[in-house]
Amino acid sequence: MTAFPAQRSGWPRGALGLRPVALGFIVLMALWLRVAQLSQPSFHIDEYLHVLSAQQLAHGNEARLPSGNVYTRALPYTRMVAASFRLFGVSEASARLPSVIFGVLLVVATYLVGRRWFGPWEGVVAAALVAVSPTLVVASRLCRMYSLFHLLYLGTVFAYERGWEAPESRLRARIANSLQLEGF
Repeated sequence: MTAFPAQRSGWPRGALGLRPVALGFIVLMALWLRVAQLSQPSFHIDEYLHVLSAQQLAHGNEARLPSGNVYTRALPYTRMVAASFRLFGVSEASARLPSVIFGVLLVVATYLVGRRWFGPWEGVVAAALVAVSPTLVVASRLCRMYSLFHLLYLGTVFAYERGWEAPESRLRARIANSLQLEGF
């Protein structure tokens, strides 16, 4: 007879219903930490690279800086900032919104990977640590590609691990390679 997952992990059976509640609370906390006063402070000097390029993209132009140079670093991210500008107008909050979304998705992805590698409650703990990590919260509050990079990096590591565990599945290796070659 196989044990219930709660018995294998050492948690009482009734604690299984707490996991979704705990994860929901963690995701909401992560969202609040990243969204609260998102328009403060004003843009940091590095954020202007994406902001100025995204403004050009939002108007249907090339991603050009005022210097005339084309800014192609993390162009997919800059396009997401431009989409945010088209939807919500140009502001600090709308420029930083894509980073917030990727930061919260990183919390969820960390739970999923942690659950797969270590167990369900271990995934919850890992998600909680990512949700409140000062470095990751700050990265999610800047109009820079770092939160997207963190998410893609975790996805790449997970896809490579899955490729090693099931080498007959080349699709995962292709996905990992495409994530890695995204150009970040």
